[in-house]
Amino acid sequence: MKKLLISTAIALTFSTGAFAGNLVGGSKMNNLEPFLQWNKIIEDNEIKVSNKQGTIDNLLDILEKTSYLKYCADKEGKDEWQSPKETKKRKCGDCEDIAILWYYMARERGFKPEEMNLVAGFLPEQGNTYHMILAFNIGGFEFVLDPLYLDGNIKLGSSYNEKNFLVMYKINENGWSAY
Repeated sequence: MKKLLISTAIALTFSTGAFAGNLVGGSKMNNLEPFLQWNKIIEDNEIKVSNKQGTIDNLLDILEKTSYLKYCADKEGKDEWQSPKETKKRKCGDCEDIAILWYYMARERGFKPEEMNLVAGFLPEQGNTYHMILAFNIGGFEFVLDPLYLDGNIKLGSSYNEKNFLVMYKINENGWSAY
């Protein structure tokens, strides 16, 4: 399993200023915290990889198999990323917990890291609330699974690039990129 290079994350964070001073819910965001939490998850939780090719049917299967999940926010001021096992056990999680579970399930169904990203950003229309989705590129088309919509819908297109979602970074097990 590849580990993210935290030293690279540090260099890019400070050179781009992408995270410096961002306010999330009125408190200053710890610049490296998402990368450290993601590193811990991929180090502590083996990703089962399939030799099959991921398909849209696989996305529908993921949504069906997780239809029991409920959205539950972290405690105020604490942003803790649950492992996929924890999210399944608790039957709830916030946006990144559910997106991470979906990421693992997608890998089990044949999606490659270069075909998908956890995408983090802010929702300006909701007071710049931090949010995470899972985005796929399948056959040149972009599909989005959004934990805010646990209704079994898959969104087509780059909905996270519109004014309703301001992208901060994309991350997968191969690395990350800031915006």
